[in-house]
Amino acid sequence: MLETEFKKAPDHSVREVYISPDLLLVRKIDQLVDQYFKTHSRAFYYCSQVSCSLKVVNAILKFHRNLTLNALIQERRHREAICLLTHSSMAVKWIAYELGFCDPGHFIRAFSNKEGLSPAKFRQLNLRQKKGSG
Repeated sequence: MLETEFKKAPDHSVREVYISPDLLLVRKIDQLVDQYFKTHSRAFYYCSQVSCSLKVVNAILKFHRNLTLNALIQERRHREAICLLTHSSMAVKWIAYELGFCDPGHFIRAFSNKEGLSPAKFRQLNLRQKKGSG
């Protein structure tokens, strides 16, 4: 069975568009990662949910997103960390636990490697920038 969805064309007509199985898989993985990235950081969990091997999922994600599944999960966790550091007063330690890290030190190292500065320093710089523009 072919998967399709309806799209509105520039002339306001509605057309049925075929969606490739690969794109459906990417969409499903995106939904699962958004829903479970805090509680499931292992790629194999997501593979089991879509009944595909990690090799297949990585090949499809690499083609469509230029990311592996592990990189996609880490990227989502990082975006959430930035959001929490910017918009909450939650302690860095509790942000680490919120994002599923068992050890706050692992979170601090991962964040520092990605951003080039610690979560506390990142927050401090963001607060200073907010005060300066506000």
